[in-house]
Amino acid sequence: MKSKLFVIVTLGFITLTTSTAYAEDTQDVTFRVFEGNKELENVNVELGGYEKETNENGKVVFEEMPSDIYSYEVDKEGYRSITGNFETRSGEAIIPIELSQSSDDYQLRVGVVGNGSVTVDGEEIDYGWSGVYNEDEQANLEFVPGDGWQVDGIIVNGEKFVYDNLRLFMEKDKDVEVIFGRETVDYYSATSSLEVMDNEILQDKVEDREGIEIRLEPATSIEAIEEGERVQFYVETSRGSENIYMSDDFLGEDLPPHEQGAEENYREENIWNLIGEVNEDGYVSFYVDSTEPGEFELKVGSSFDGLGVAELIEEPVTIKVDGDEDIENEHSANDLFGFLSALLK
Repeated sequence: MKSKLFVIVTLGFITLTTSTAYAEDTQDVTFRVFEGNKELENVNVELGGYEKETNENGKVVFEEMPSDIYSYEVDKEGYRSITGNFETRSGEAIIPIELSQSSDDYQLRVGVVGNGSVTVDGEEIDYGWSGVYNEDEQANLEFVPGDGWQVDGIIVNGEKFVYDNLRLFMEKDKDVEVIFGRETVDYYSATSSLEVMDNEILQDKVEDREGIEIRLEPATSIEAIEEGERVQFYVETSRGSENIYMSDDFLGEDLPPHEQGAEENYREENIWNLIGEVNEDGYVSFYVDSTEPGEFELKVGSSFDGLGVAELIEEPVTIKVDGDEDIENEHSANDLFGFLSALLK
């Protein structure tokens, strides 16, 4: 996050207030490394491309780190290394890290993203934490979102859950990432609008695939939704060859979009349940791609009535896909050719 700086200059009886450049919010990040009740000295800590060692009190400080999500690694010879991630916020972040020399112990690593706190065995953490457990020992975690926030997901060794609390049996090392997201806000279809940036998807070649951007501008009956707030909406297409994304990262690649690891839980046949964050210009962008030439109809609404998208935001949109053949089939044929070629080498 960036904040604007103002400079006040006094010239005689005249005071001028001018805005200058933007300063980035920063935060001091302190790691406290220990083993049991013993603070560990000369432990190497890597954070955001910087490396430092802990002092005689087991502490190391990374000063003025810009607001971001960081990965870290804590390592000392003779001990098992620790990795994790967390998101910086305002104020100072203190991250306790417990190291272990025993291969019979298991490590629990917890990272927190978003506005909320986590309690591990009764101890509240705000940013990141690690602890050592004996085999089959139990760890109890509770998640408390900040005001206006909610638990978006709990990822344990790559598997996602959505709970307010979690009980883990430590039969192996476990990495837990707690993700807090803003609560969704209400808006009205009648006062909201859509802007279709292009009504044609170009699909001439697999490697030249292009999707299109659609912008949803949500609003209440009297005012627009503020920047950073999240809204839920539904998208429906008239056939099953389309894919919808909240980012254009998947566009322009050489794979059909559903093979690129798009989010799995928001799609039901040709209907998508999406949540987007309103940007500084007051809208949410989503992206549409297709693997089949021809035309299809796209609907966007604020609710789902069990059969399809309801409370439409403006009229349905007709989108053309410019191409002469089924791109997914072309891709499959290319894959088969490549597989057979590899076998013959």
